[in-house]
Amino acid sequence: MITVAVAGVSLGVLLMARARPAQLGKRSRNFSACRENRNRLRPNVLSEHEIEGLDKMTPQSQAQLLLERSINHYRGANDQIATRVDSWRGKIKLDQSLNSLFTTALNSDDLRVRAAAIEIDLACRNLGKSSSTVDRLEPDAHVGEQGPRANALWDIALLGNRGVQPERALQILLASIHDSNVNIRYWEVEGPAFGDDP
Repeated sequence: MITVAVAGVSLGVLLMARARPAQLGKRSRNFSACRENRNRLRPNVLSEHEIEGLDKMTPQSQAQLLLERSINHYRGANDQIATRVDSWRGKIKLDQSLNSLFTTALNSDDLRVRAAAIEIDLACRNLGKSSSTVDRLEPDAHVGEQGPRANALWDIALLGNRGVQPERALQILLASIHDSNVNIRYWEVEGPAFGDDP
């Protein structure tokens, strides 16, 4: 008896669907259009509550939250990063969570998100944005062991990207273009990829 009732209900649903396919399709399209309009009307924005809560968080937590919000295009996230990043210098580290966000942000198609990632990486590496930092890094970029040279090339490229002696940074990077070490040549090529200032 139950099987007959279930079969009857199923048959009724199928017949209703066949009788009104145009109406069902129209309702589905209207629902999709409403959802799209609602999403367009409500852009992602950092709430006042979130901004107030940032001051109660550690620098590491602030950097993680704001970089995640930047990646997801929350309005105000990049401004908050720009305002706070100097106070994070030497107080945050590129741990697994922040490194994952950094990698995602660095590969974003939004240049503002990439710039935020670079600012955070410079803060993690405790690098001041000044010509004296480039002065300190340049000898390592030219000679020495592979690890320190690669790091120096990376750091100089990021500094150049953020407006610290960009022409000089490019010349330092290009000096390694014919280096016998393939890894050094790799970092020489990788560095100029960040040469466009967003």
